[in-house]
Amino acid sequence: MDVYIFAMGADPNVVHEKRDLGKDQALRYIALTTGAFQAFAVLEVTDLEQIPGAIRDTFGNPTLTGIQTAIPILPGPNQIRWTKQYEYGAFSRIRAKAGRARNVLAATSIVPGYNGSAIVAGSFDVLVEYGANTVDDLKGSLLHGLHDSQGIHSSDTAFITDYYYRGKRESGSAS
Repeated sequence: MDVYIFAMGADPNVVHEKRDLGKDQALRYIALTTGAFQAFAVLEVTDLEQIPGAIRDTFGNPTLTGIQTAIPILPGPNQIRWTKQYEYGAFSRIRAKAGRARNVLAATSIVPGYNGSAIVAGSFDVLVEYGANTVDDLKGSLLHGLHDSQGIHSSDTAFITDYYYRGKRESGSAS
């Protein structure tokens, strides 16, 4: 199962450090981001009990960095970070109006540059990943696609400034 992690106060070298570890880690994806959270990660675990250890292995002492977790409970048409690699990317954390999370999931999946989504259990309702090959195209998708979607109460979007993507695991499971 995937777990989405947003970290405040993340070390700016975390992407390079994790890239050097290679494929033998629960971490599938980590990015430095703009906004309230300086990093976003996708961890692969086999059960909920592994989450604290995977967070510690990725970010060190989680009480020092300010961590927010989100667990996907309903994936969108594409799963986050199994998808196309764009030159530029962003993650939008969306709070849906009451009873509208499925509508938001559907509406955001048709926005140009859509690259994955999920309804999540966390401090927000829907997580959406967008990408584009130019900054202007990405900004246009966010401004004219995301913000025009019905059912959104509020959103918080962060641009990706650097990332490491392990890709699909050939065999075995994350440790």
